[in-house]
Amino acid sequence: MFSVFKRLKIATKVFGGFGVVLVLLAVMSLLSVLSISSVGDDFVRYRQIALQSNQAARVQANLLEARVSVKDYLLNANPTSAESVKTRLATAITLNDELVGVLSEPERLESAQKSDKELKTYFDAFDQVVTLPADDPGRATLVTDTLDRLGPIIANDLEQLKLTIKAEQDEIGPRATKAAAQSALITEIFAGIAIVLGIAAAWAIGRGISRPVRAITDAMNTLAGGNKKIEIPGQDHHDEIGDMAKAVLIFKENMIKAEELAAQEVEAAKVR
Repeated sequence: MFSVFKRLKIATKVFGGFGVVLVLLAVMSLLSVLSISSVGDDFVRYRQIALQSNQAARVQANLLEARVSVKDYLLNANPTSAESVKTRLATAITLNDELVGVLSEPERLESAQKSDKELKTYFDAFDQVVTLPADDPGRATLVTDTLDRLGPIIANDLEQLKLTIKAEQDEIGPRATKAAAQSALITEIFAGIAIVLGIAAAWAIGRGISRPVRAITDAMNTLAGGNKKIEIPGQDHHDEIGDMAKAVLIFKENMIKAEELAAQEVEAAKVR
C-alpha cells in the first residue's frame, strides 16, 4: 500500500483524500436517507390509522346521540328529538361513507360496509316509526326488531373496528419512535466513522507528504554543514518528492566532485 502511495503525485494524493471524504459523506447521507425513509413510512401509516380511528369515533358519537334521541322520541313523541335523530343518523352515514373511503384492510372495510348498510336500515326503520301511531303494532315491531336490535350491533361493530385500528396504532407508535431513535443513532455512528476516516485520510496524506519533505530538508542541511556521507531519503518515491530527492542527490554528487577537483588542483599545485 505504501509503495503505491509513493508512486502517486501529490495532487493525486490530495484530491484522492478529498474524494475519500466525499464518498464517506455520500454513503453516510444515503444511509441516513434510507433510515429516515423507513421511519417516514411508519409515520405516514400512523397518520392514516389515526385518521381512521378518529373517523370511526365520530360515526360512533353521532350514532350514540341518535339512539339517545330515539329513546326520547319514543317516550315523549318530541318532534325535535325526531329531527335530531334524522340529522345525527344522516351525519353518521356520511361519516361512515368517508370511513369506508379511507380503509384499505379487507376485514375493516367489510366491517365498515356492514355498518353502512345497518345504519341505513336503522334510519329507514325510524322513518317508518315516525309515520305510525304510538299504539300501532307495526311500530312496536319496528322498534323491537330493528331499532333495539340494530342499535347495539352497530355500536359494538364500530367499537370493535375502532379498537382494531387503535391496536395497530399502539403497535406502530412505539415502533416508529424506536426506529427514529435508531435512525438518529445510525446517522451519528456513520457521521463519527466518516469524521474519523476523514481525519485518518488527512493525517496519512499530510504525513506522507510532510515527513519525506522534512527528511530531505534535514539531509540538505546536513550536506550544507559539510557531511557528504549522508544518505538522501525519498529516492524511492515516484512523485514530486522523488524529484526533490534526485535533485538533492545530484547536488550532493556535484559537491563531492567539486571537492575532489579542488583536492586534485591542490595536489597539482604542490607538484609544480
